[in-house]
Amino acid sequence: MSYWPSLMLLGLAAPVMATTTVSGIKGQGQSRVSGGLVLQDASYETTNSFDVEGQILSFGYKTGVTPRLSLGLGLGYMIDGELGDRVKIGDGNGFRLMFDGQYEVKNFSGNILIATFGLTHDRFKFEERNAKVDFTVTDMKIGGLVLHRIDKLAFYGGLDLYLFSNGDIDYGNISDGVERDDRINIHLGAAFAIDPAFDIRADLYLIGEQTLSFAVDVAM
Repeated sequence: MSYWPSLMLLGLAAPVMATTTVSGIKGQGQSRVSGGLVLQDASYETTNSFDVEGQILSFGYKTGVTPRLSLGLGLGYMIDGELGDRVKIGDGNGFRLMFDGQYEVKNFSGNILIATFGLTHDRFKFEERNAKVDFTVTDMKIGGLVLHRIDKLAFYGGLDLYLFSNGDIDYGNISDGVERDDRINIHLGAAFAIDPAFDIRADLYLIGEQTLSFAVDVAM
């Protein structure tokens, strides 16, 4: 059995991303579901910079629209989150909505060039003692990845650029706008096809955030 469809496209993502980041879609009507864990540490700013950290459980569905294009939707839930810089407010939780897409641009010298798109909307709450903070943000990014496959194993790397980042942070009667502190990320990852219908993946994002994600993908 061929492992090629299972390693064809590797995402985003989250994952914030951020995101559903589902591998394996070569199109041809194939659909996949994913589940994973995102260890997020992303930088945002108002008048000062601060970090949004936490563990996000994510679930996604992705389908091949054409042999080159795949689209996905996902839902994440933050547990044990923290917000702040030197002083942190813990006990964070809340939801993330995700939409992403991937397009195979070109196959060259055994490598694949992939264009990516991701949109996330976060709504988190942080509460510790008398401090209560509501954090809401929408991020949109584009990116490019180069993928190289060796039998059942695939490696990929590239850049993500945030075109849009806008949200609010509310503390009592005080409200302020927030956006991404750094808008560029390095994206590195690897995937292994246990069989044609089952992948495991790991993704690392650096510069604008220090985020590590692990996921499994299963063909439907």
